[in-house]
Amino acid sequence: MSQRTLDSVNAVTQHLYVYDGDLATQDKMSSDPTVAAGSVAGMWDGIRWLHLIAMAFFVGGQLMLAAAVVPALRGAADRAPLRAVARNFGRGTLVALVVLIATGTAMASHYGDWERGTLHVKLALVLVAGALVLWHMHRPDLHALEGAIFVTSLAIVWLGVALAH
Repeated sequence: MSQRTLDSVNAVTQHLYVYDGDLATQDKMSSDPTVAAGSVAGMWDGIRWLHLIAMAFFVGGQLMLAAAVVPALRGAADRAPLRAVARNFGRGTLVALVVLIATGTAMASHYGDWERGTLHVKLALVLVAGALVLWHMHRPDLHALEGAIFVTSLAIVWLGVALAH
């Protein structure tokens, strides 16, 4: 194992002691800290990765729709292709939101972020974005809602970067 890997494992191990605050964890990890720390760190890296992929789908999909799909199909006489794209993106968005909620809740609990004001603002904006999405589903003709959802999503991402560990 390289020195860089060992340094990373030691940093993760120290991080776990701070957040767990449990001396039993230190005893458990003392038998082979490289294995225990690596598996725990890998799990949280995986959770963060899922969170980022879901966020990229949600925000990146909005950008793609706004920049390419809608302008290309808006003037078409047949609106069916645009509706089909929007409907499929909507289904994917629901899956992404479930993943974002599950992984975000797990990370906030793991890192002890529930008391952070930044998280409270982010969660309030998530509720705003959800309300805007529901409103847009009922009134797809209100195109200003698309912009409001996108701007709100960008603000959520900005706050997520501020919360990143």
